[in-house]
Amino acid sequence: MINLREAGRILYVSSVDISVGNGPGVNEREFVVALDRAIGDRAHFLIPRPVDEVPEIPLDRCSFSLPHQEHSYVRYPAHVLSQMKTADRILSRDHFDLLVFRLDLLPFAPLYITSRHNIPYALKTVGQGLLNTLGEKGGLLGKPLMEMNRQLVRRLVAKSLVADSVSKAQVAFLQDVLKLDSEKIEWIDNAVNTDRFFPSSTTEARERLGLAKFSPIVGYVGTRPWERGGMQLVETAPELLARYPHLGLVILGDGDALDSLERKARELQVDEHCVFAGYVPFPEVPHYVNSLDVGVSISLRSDRFAASELKVRQYLACGKPVVVSPGSNDFLATEKLGSTVQPTDLKALAVELEHWFSIEGDERARFENRAMGYISENLSMEAAINRRLDLWSERLRSLQLRHSSSQA
Repeated sequence: MINLREAGRILYVSSVDISVGNGPGVNEREFVVALDRAIGDRAHFLIPRPVDEVPEIPLDRCSFSLPHQEHSYVRYPAHVLSQMKTADRILSRDHFDLLVFRLDLLPFAPLYITSRHNIPYALKTVGQGLLNTLGEKGGLLGKPLMEMNRQLVRRLVAKSLVADSVSKAQVAFLQDVLKLDSEKIEWIDNAVNTDRFFPSSTTEARERLGLAKFSPIVGYVGTRPWERGGMQLVETAPELLARYPHLGLVILGDGDALDSLERKARELQVDEHCVFAGYVPFPEVPHYVNSLDVGVSISLRSDRFAASELKVRQYLACGKPVVVSPGSNDFLATEKLGSTVQPTDLKALAVELEHWFSIEGDERARFENRAMGYISENLSMEAAINRRLDLWSERLRSLQLRHSSSQA
């Protein structure tokens, strides 16, 4: 019976570019690094050739498919064919005990690979976006493509050992839409790399980033800041400045709508207190998180309710309290690590920010230690890797027992 923590080989297949600094890119980058650290040369990774250099990935244990460049109509078919051919080459050469896939839209390559090669497989980080994106953004063909995609995903989940998703709400959604037995989909929360995100000197981080003139600092670190907390921060700034004249707002993330935040800041005459950093290379992100007093993650979009925001885990790993909108972060209130506010209630946002600004000295140091400890024990990438290895081992053992019983 295989215990994957100690033996057995895993081929991991993903269509996510791990050099891109969005949620999926960061999640996959950290997963690849963590799995390699956990089991070393017993893992091999089939991923798209990164657009940018990623120094920490184990090049000798990676095979690269063609990139698809954000699902380009021209590039994506070539990417899928490249995945199929590369997987065939790897699997004809080496033995693997388990395949693990992160599914992408219209997952023809995983279907081909699992049909051609009789190897047990599991699915990582299956979510709402995988099932809904084509319906929302697929144009005239969106609805029929969405239904086709759902049938492909359902088939893959049904035949897998197990699939995991990042929140209880997403697990419930998937069970409802895919109409599968409850044991097919397990909850494994998003996790953070605590070797990358950990508390360091706030003063030094601010000096490094040119933010030393601000105190306190509240910030948003992520993508699409205009709809996930940045706008609420700008609109709350006038009230906060009355009490904190040296307040700083630090907002990471770029895109076409970023100018709406900049216009609002000028309109409210708070632009001198705002730093719109735009896109920041991922290795620099921990410095920005450590420069903050409080981090936020607030969304007006109802479809974000079930999200398990990686940025929230990154804030906490650096010892920062968090203010969020309702969703899949109930542990914040239970563990007294943050606050929840309605996304349109700017008064409540200001009150909660002031509360967390008031924590100083020894009290802030104690908070930092509690937050870091909670993340290390429950939401670190190491903890998530071990949970997956144990889950996959358990399902492999169950499969082997069923085979033994059927042959008896």
